[in-house]
Amino acid sequence: MVSKRLGISSQVWRDLGLAVILFAGSACGSGSSLSPLVSPSSTLLILASDFTTGTITDVRGGEWTVDTGSGLAGPDAAARSFAEPTQTVWILNRDSLGAGNNLVRVGVDGATPEKVAQWQTGFQSNPHDLWVEQGVAFITRYDLPSLLVLDSETGEGLGTIDLGGLPSLGACSAPDGLPEMDEIFKYGDSLFVTLQCLDRSDPQLWTAATTGKIAQIDILTHTMVNLYDLPSCRNPHDAGVSGDHLLISCTGDYEGGNDGALISFSFVDKAVTVLAPESDFPGEIMGLGVGVDDEVFLILYDSQTTFQTTVARWDPIDGISLVHEPQDGYWHNRIAVKEGMLWMAGGSTWTNTAGVYRLDLDTLLPVDTSPLSTGLPPQVMVWVGDPYFGGGGH
Repeated sequence: MVSKRLGISSQVWRDLGLAVILFAGSACGSGSSLSPLVSPSSTLLILASDFTTGTITDVRGGEWTVDTGSGLAGPDAAARSFAEPTQTVWILNRDSLGAGNNLVRVGVDGATPEKVAQWQTGFQSNPHDLWVEQGVAFITRYDLPSLLVLDSETGEGLGTIDLGGLPSLGACSAPDGLPEMDEIFKYGDSLFVTLQCLDRSDPQLWTAATTGKIAQIDILTHTMVNLYDLPSCRNPHDAGVSGDHLLISCTGDYEGGNDGALISFSFVDKAVTVLAPESDFPGEIMGLGVGVDDEVFLILYDSQTTFQTTVARWDPIDGISLVHEPQDGYWHNRIAVKEGMLWMAGGSTWTNTAGVYRLDLDTLLPVDTSPLSTGLPPQVMVWVGDPYFGGGGH
């Protein structure tokens, strides 16, 4: 395959990718000083985990500090940050045994991340994403039928919003009554929640019970006001905002079959447009990062042969081109666009590498001579003050 943007063959990209990840032990240590990684006034937190232990890497200007904020992020966590008077990151910890599902409010105004408050999200709730607006935290809960509403200052419960018991859901919440609410985004005076609508009766093989849906919630009244079907979108896996549209990667079943798509949902007229079917891509469509000028970056998973991921770029003019094809069992966990760069978080269990690395958006060439180590594999990237960087749920 050829990169339509630069006319560079995929073998060159593969070699570049290998050059980027073959640093293994040449990681940046705690408190190491580098050339500026982010704007001097910006803060980036990276949640890393081997699903036994969770750590935080703190990035400020040219300082890259691994394993800080001990105990704030668990081994399975999601996070977002919003434009607030104080620099705050909201971390959702998930616990399969049920007791450790909580929301942690983390302050990053000081030298290191510190816990401000912690509140429970419900036994076996599996919180996936949140949005904080007008002093209220709206939290999606994957393993419960209702969305949780909390006072973001005191943690006081303000009620729940039922998303699972609605007759209009039909097969979406079958067979367990759960619609698998995932990511949440704000547009105007409403929140929009993606519902994956999965059949998880076989814990080893999750399948789409029906096409995915989007629930619209009124921010002021804390009620669901509309439910929209997503035709041609089975299992909405990841999403990102581009202007007045929500771009969604639809994975379908995880075992192949070209049953997914990249789609667009209009916040204005609620129209759904298929931008590209999964058959156009060399793999399952997974994670998503919104770029500039209508471009979208996607994580693609080869579920048939290599069982690893690549990153592709799509835009309405040039279509699809691969931009990163590492080998050796590499797995991209998150991708995001910021400050003229594509940020990619992942690692390889085969070569024992884990870190964050960046490509220049104009040239799609590596910015760093080696990936920036996070110790454990990076799972989530949070840019303080930007709720759209790095996504939410999963």
